[in-house]
Amino acid sequence: MNAAIDIGNTRCKIGFFENDSLIKLKTDIAIDAIVATLKSEEVSDIIISSVGKDVSNLEKELLERYKVLILTHLVSLPIVLDYVSKDTLGTDRIAAAAGAFHLYSGKNCLVIDVGSCITYDIITSDGYYKGGAISPGVEMKLKSMHTFTARLPLLEHPEWVDLPGKDTKTSMINGVLHGTLAEIEGMIERFSGLLPDLQVIMCGGGSNFFESNIKHHIFVRSELVLIGLNSILRHNERN
Repeated sequence: MNAAIDIGNTRCKIGFFENDSLIKLKTDIAIDAIVATLKSEEVSDIIISSVGKDVSNLEKELLERYKVLILTHLVSLPIVLDYVSKDTLGTDRIAAAAGAFHLYSGKNCLVIDVGSCITYDIITSDGYYKGGAISPGVEMKLKSMHTFTARLPLLEHPEWVDLPGKDTKTSMINGVLHGTLAEIEGMIERFSGLLPDLQVIMCGGGSNFFESNIKHHIFVRSELVLIGLNSILRHNERN
C-alpha cells in the first residue's frame, strides 16, 4: 500500500491506498503517533504534505523503513503550476488541485477547501493550476470579532440559526455563517464567468457544514487532498 499523510498544525490524516483506491482512512492522529500508526500497516511508499510543520526529523525516521516523498512545488506533478510564487503555494492546495484533476480530468474545476481558511483554486481541463483566492474561515471570523472589539463574545462551533438574529450571539452567527455562504456562492458565480462548464468540488472539514445550503451543483469529496497526494506519489513512481 501507499500512505498519503496530510499534516495540519497539531493533528494529521493518513489515507492508505491500493493503486488509486482509498481503502483505509485514519483521522485525528497526533503527529508524534505517525510512525507507530504506519508500522501497523503494510506500507511501502509514503507521501507527506505539511503546510506549517518541519517534517525533516520525521522524514529521517521514516526513510529507515519506507520510500518517502515530501511534497513541495519542486516535486514532479501531474499538473502544471501556472502560479507566480510557487514557493509560497500551500502543499494542501497543490494536492487538492491534483486530486481534482485526477478525479475530473478533462473538466475545468473549482476546488473549494473549507478549513481554517477557505481557499478557492482553479484547475483547467488540461491540467493547468491557475491560482485562486484565500479568505478567512468560520472560526477565524468569529475569533477576529472577539479579538478586535470590546464587547463581542468568543463563539465556537456555531450552528445555523434563523435570520434575522434576535440577540448578539445569533446576530454574530448569522453574519458569519450566512455571510460565508454568500461568499462561497458569489465566488462560484465569479469563477464560473472565467471558465465554461466549471465543475465545483468542495473539501475540507467544513465542507459538509455548507454542502446542503449551497444553491449551485457541487461535489463534496472530503478526502480530496489525500486522493491528490496519492496521485502525485503514483505519478512519481511511474516517472
